[in-house]
Amino acid sequence: MLLFKKNYQIFINLGDVGMAYQCLKLVLCNDPHHAEAFNNIGVNSLILIKLIKIFCFTQILDIKKKNNIEKGRFELQTAMKEGTFLLEPHYNAALWSYKLAEYQEAYELIKKALNIYP
Repeated sequence: MLLFKKNYQIFINLGDVGMAYQCLKLVLCNDPHHAEAFNNIGVNSLILIKLIKIFCFTQILDIKKKNNIEKGRFELQTAMKEGTFLLEPHYNAALWSYKLAEYQEAYELIKKALNIYP
């Protein structure tokens, strides 16, 4: 499992989000309660939305953006349930909510993150 996490970092640094996603899925096959993997999958969804915006694929953006937003939220919620002690899922979900102009939800999530790690 450690090998898959290291490969994930290598693929992210290379910019290959698809292979990084596959490495995280392999981590979840070995441990279906691995909160950090769920968190990273949620963050990968954010990265995919940014890449689609950068390359201006406007037809793809409307379809992919909605799917990735829902998928990313689900993965971050799962990470928060599995790893109640982790700061990163709460922070990433708050950042996600803030970027979607859901300020009250972002505020609540930041408060939870600060309770975990003051």
